Amino acid sequence: MGVRDIFDDYQIYLDAMFVMIQDLKVPGRKAKLYEQQYVRTMFFEKCESLNIDGKVYDISNGAMVDMWNCKEAIVEIYNVLDASRMEMECTFETYTTWKKDLLKACKEWDKLYVKHIKSIYPEMNGIHMSAMLPLNQLIDSNKNFHHLEKMIAGGREVPQFRHKALELEFCTFLTGICEIFREFGDLKDHFNIDQMIKTLKISNWKQIKPFSFYLHPLNNSITKMRTSLLKMDELGHLRRKYIIENNAELQTEVKDMVHKDLIVQWLVGDELK
Repeated sequence: MGVRDIFDDYQIYLDAMFVMIQDLKVPGRKAKLYEQQYVRTMFFEKCESLNIDGKVYDISNGAMVDMWNCKEAIVEIYNVLDASRMEMECTFETYTTWKKDLLKACKEWDKLYVKHIKSIYPEMNGIHMSAMLPLNQLIDSNKNFHHLEKMIAGGREVPQFRHKALELEFCTFLTGICEIFREFGDLKDHFNIDQMIKTLKISNWKQIKPFSFYLHPLNNSITKMRTSLLKMDELGHLRRKYIIENNAELQTEVKDMVHKDLIVQWLVGDELK
């Protein structure tokens, strides 16, 4: 009941629960499917307002009550099916009563699920998407920039202004994520994403051993971070944490990239002047 978010893959469990309720022929069921997209918005901190990365989100009283009831309904089904409890309560003599309790719990869950979609989901999904917006923007810009780079690598001609525009967009959104990690996460080093990208444009740096020694690790760390962003895009927004600094793997990779860039700027930055 204290879980504030579900970002792992719970769809398998939800699918199994739907099949079970369907097979039990639970009376009054209306849901066509149980989707994590909707169930995720049942899990949130129980509070009237929450500050996420500097922005305060108000939670309506109706949403707080609804989310609590929905979570309670899920837990009740789990409790009825719990192996240790079934061993004591689901016997030959008590099976009818036990099944009646299960049907009641399933019926309540289905009713609350449908109600949640209609009344509370828009409010909570709006909070999730607003809080995740900086991360979603970075993921989308990285994907667009990646596709453009593949086109160039494949020999296709691309207008210079288009490359410059997508590169600028990527730098802008990555800077925004760095600012969040600095203010609310663990990023301590100074960063300048525009300067970092510009440094990697030094002519023939891969053939200049002193430059290569420091720029290769930086380039590799950027590639690793951008690959993670592509993976996050493939997994979809349900795998992303709406409190951006809680995306620990991405934050670690950004911190490593920024630290390597700090060393590069100390030793190589003068070459850009």
